[in-house]
Amino acid sequence: MYAKNVRIREALEDDIDNIIPLKRKFMDMHGDLTNYYKCTSDCEKKLRKHMISELDKNDSYLVVAEYKGDIIGYLEGHIQERAPIYTSENRIVGEINTGYLEESYWSKGIFEKLVDAMVRWFKNNGVIYVNAMVDAKNPIFLRGWKKYGFTDRQHLLIRKLE
Repeated sequence: MYAKNVRIREALEDDIDNIIPLKRKFMDMHGDLTNYYKCTSDCEKKLRKHMISELDKNDSYLVVAEYKGDIIGYLEGHIQERAPIYTSENRIVGEINTGYLEESYWSKGIFEKLVDAMVRWFKNNGVIYVNAMVDAKNPIFLRGWKKYGFTDRQHLLIRKLE
């Protein structure tokens, strides 16, 4: 299986029910790292509603990898406008929220194609800088994003309040 046999395209509402299990795998994998990502019992229902609402927004983009009619991966992102104290070059930023590719398709260039599609969408929408949120406890994903040209810029620190 090579990346050239995979179709990368914008997600449709009909794809949501096939994306949700992938997003759930992403969340469960990270939930194994920390309770911060644990889902509610009605997670899929809430995800479906949220993802459908995001499809209609001009500042959000959901792209999928399709192989032989099956959705095997996705990447979601949105455009965020920062405070007007920043220059026009860095006021509008892209943010990649989550993405997942079925593990059997890793290291075949498919996720790179998803990233390329997302980067193209950001560029077409005037974005110059893109942030990718990656959990610090996930070294595989950290290395992967750095492979795609992302560098450490900030560290998001989290504290649970008791």
